[in-house]
Amino acid sequence: WIEYYIIEKYSTFNPLSQPGVTVLGSFIVDGSPYDLGYSTYVGTPRAPIGPGGPVGPVTIRRLYSVRYRKRSEGTVTVKAHWDEWAEYGPIGTEHEWQIVACESWDSAGRCLDMQES
Repeated sequence: WIEYYIIEKYSTFNPLSQPGVTVLGSFIVDGSPYDLGYSTYVGTPRAPIGPGGPVGPVTIRRLYSVRYRKRSEGTVTVKAHWDEWAEYGPIGTEHEWQIVACESWDSAGRCLDMQES
């Protein structure tokens, strides 16, 4: 199980500063540098579990891409982030299905357009 997080803006909590997070490096996309990292934990998946899916706790890998210069609007090229995570080898970038969501916490943020390219 893999959870991808592309973080454009955060208040005071940078997920890469958590204990247990491995920082991989940095890259530039959409005109700004991002820091990359990941963590692994055991938990219950947020996604619905279908036939043949795991029952109970599973190992989950969280991949983080945190924008260095915070912003609250603009374009996010998700494929560029996935390509960069894949450069770091077997940290978990292969999957049979995925859910892509846009989240906003305690703000008026929104996704205007999500396109497959």
